[in-house]
Amino acid sequence: MAGLAFAAISLTVTFFVSNPIALILCLSFAYAGITFQQPAVFAACLDIGGIRGGVVSGFMNTAGQIGAAISSTAFGYIVTAYHSYNAPLVPMAILLAAGILLWHRVDVTVKIPECTLESAQVI
Repeated sequence: MAGLAFAAISLTVTFFVSNPIALILCLSFAYAGITFQQPAVFAACLDIGGIRGGVVSGFMNTAGQIGAAISSTAFGYIVTAYHSYNAPLVPMAILLAAGILLWHRVDVTVKIPECTLESAQVI
């Protein structure tokens, strides 16, 4: 959560910065905050998934990449609609802050139930 908070704050500060060097630093800090959380995120996937940790990690990565694909397209549309490069950063900062709240709901002590061939239903 600390990484997400750092990223959200750094991204929010970019709205008020006009110096190009300061802007690059703020964006770099936002990326660093997002990257800082990665070890904990993957550890949570392994804790929740157990022997199926790779599946949980893959699902998490897929969801993240879908978000990345949507945001890269949406970024252009938002800039065009609002005539501002700051405008797409607003939903990004909001989503980072929402991520902090969502991590409060994650309980790594609850495991995914084991599935065996005997318990699996064939459709």
